[in-house]
Amino acid sequence: MPAGGTISVFPENDYGPNLWEFLNLLQETKPMAKVADYYSVNEANKPADKQVYHDNDQCRAGRDIPQSERRPGRGGYRHCNDCDK
Repeated sequence: MPAGGTISVFPENDYGPNLWEFLNLLQETKPMAKVADYYSVNEANKPADKQVYHDNDQCRAGRDIPQSERRPGRGGYRHCNDCDK
């Protein structure tokens, strides 16, 4: 056991535990779960090549859309590349 008497579950680096590195690793290893298709009411304001719908609960771009701005379905948009991961 370390001198301090605790064991860290966080990756260590030259500066000590790195919580963000650990959380990013956890995020990358957690499989995305399918959810009902949705898109943002703001998609129409984006350039056509940036307009997408989402269907995975771990997609960062999809999670950033407030519930009040989500609409069900695909809206005629292409599938989000991050939702494919």
